[in-house]
Amino acid sequence: MRDVCNGRVIISHGGGKSCRRQNGSFGLFASQLLTDASVCSLIKNYINKQPLAMIVGNKKNAEFRVPARYCVMGLYYITHAWPEYELNENDDDLTDEEDILNGNNTERNKSKTKREGPFIRWKFRFEWVPDQEFSPWWESPSQKLIYSTILPGTLKVFLCPECVAPSSKIYKTVWICLNHKCNRFWQAWSDKNQWIKVPNNLVYDPVFLNPGLTARDQLHRIPFSILPPQPPSTLNNDLTNSNALYGVQYWKGFHCLRCGRISCRNKWAFWECANCGLRHEVPEQLLAPSMLRNPNLPVLIGPAFDYDSCIKDNSGIIKTSEVSAEGAVVCKYCFPEGGYIIHRIGNSSINKISDQFFIKFQRKDLPFKRNILKKGSNRIGTPLIARQFTMNVGAKYKFSLECDTLRFEETPQIIQDCYNYVQEMCNVLVDGAKFNEMLLAAYLNDQRMSWHDDGEKGVGPIIGNLSLGASAELKFRRKKKKISKNLSDKDCSTDDLSVGPSDHSNSSKDVAEERLSLPYTIFTSPSPYMPIDALELGLKSRGTGPELILKIHHGDLLMMVGHEIQQNYEHALFPEGFRIAATVRYIALDDENLKST
Repeated sequence: MRDVCNGRVIISHGGGKSCRRQNGSFGLFASQLLTDASVCSLIKNYINKQPLAMIVGNKKNAEFRVPARYCVMGLYYITHAWPEYELNENDDDLTDEEDILNGNNTERNKSKTKREGPFIRWKFRFEWVPDQEFSPWWESPSQKLIYSTILPGTLKVFLCPECVAPSSKIYKTVWICLNHKCNRFWQAWSDKNQWIKVPNNLVYDPVFLNPGLTARDQLHRIPFSILPPQPPSTLNNDLTNSNALYGVQYWKGFHCLRCGRISCRNKWAFWECANCGLRHEVPEQLLAPSMLRNPNLPVLIGPAFDYDSCIKDNSGIIKTSEVSAEGAVVCKYCFPEGGYIIHRIGNSSINKISDQFFIKFQRKDLPFKRNILKKGSNRIGTPLIARQFTMNVGAKYKFSLECDTLRFEETPQIIQDCYNYVQEMCNVLVDGAKFNEMLLAAYLNDQRMSWHDDGEKGVGPIIGNLSLGASAELKFRRKKKKISKNLSDKDCSTDDLSVGPSDHSNSSKDVAEERLSLPYTIFTSPSPYMPIDALELGLKSRGTGPELILKIHHGDLLMMVGHEIQQNYEHALFPEGFRIAATVRYIALDDENLKST
């Protein structure tokens, strides 16, 4: 594919539509289009003359040594973009690139259609932006550079006799028409003024491989810094501002000024350079729940009440509610396929215990850390870590993270107290509920949990969750393959709660979610001269929209009861700020799993 990486100049291609050949190399199974996401984004950078940051991996065929798995090279301009024909090879079996990246390189993922071509691949030339904040790390200060100073316009341009479109002389021996709409695209114009076949052994013109082809109007000061800001060493004096401790800057990378390494923050108490071990301590500040609550919401001192819950029309979900003796509101949501959700909403008096949990969980001596994601780490050759800080206590919970499991007796007392409290409250709501594991997760500002279910193998039918800190929106939607054909197949028992009026409020959220379920959206043209076709956006929804939306506040207890919930639905969480969740489960031990099989 004639990719080049000499540091100052990089020639590469847009991604997508690639397959692995039988000989292990990659080839296209279809032409790359200007509308493809990976190509379109680079074309926009090229047209708008916007620099972009380049990262190189040590598996790239570069002309220099890459000292780490990935290294930031700096800012680059795209000076040239052009299409090339990639000639086909006789390969019957091709494995999709996406399956290979995801580790699904199996027989059933191989393409069944013989590859036909040739296909178009879009190529791009990137050039190092001069006068950056740092010198190229791949060049020795004593190295004598062979690059010559090239004035813009030195690269020769050829006008195609067929389409009269200009094409730069990119290749050493021939001019080639690079207009993919021309009938003579990817044909060479010979010295005898006739079209010939493009040679197989194409090499780039040496002028094209040297720096200096950046346009003069782009040779100005870089528009932004790519160096991450240093973590704050002192806190904002405004103690009501949670961004002073749990803002985005507190979970971004740490740029070590001693060795230059950029490291993720994976420790709760400090940043640590993964190369030289330099530490930057996290200032400790304990936030009270009152600092995170919505000031527009009332402080509940009497019986609590449910607000902001939303059930989608025709979902088949039935809601009942009652008020407990201590003033908590207990709502029950019965699902048509079986199973139900309990949402206990407390008032300021009930939540005093939760207040203490939240404050003490912020201590820096707790074993929170950002754990490694199992999926994705292998395909890029370096660990990927989750955004949230987590810790698992009790039985080993096998899920998407490589999370160490601590015994209850080796954890601080506050963790054991929280586990006992959640278990006791869950037993009040569902008689006989038992647990042997607790997962604590800390969400910093602007973090969320995407769509998933908790139906991992060995997990019991009852899951309890205590919410601490900022409020969050919890959404439930049916899985695509589990849309119920007859929502009245199963009756929902309401023996546990007194039957009250069903709350199926048709709020603005219902209308918004219904609109999102449309297969596409057409926007009206703002100008009579703009064709409406250009404004038709294929905004496909991910399913039919959430069936249930709950607003979870500090001190609220949520229970999911029944395997049917996990089998038929998935949920996503959208916190409004710093939040800690304590989730309890019963995890079957290995011998229990053997007995059930």
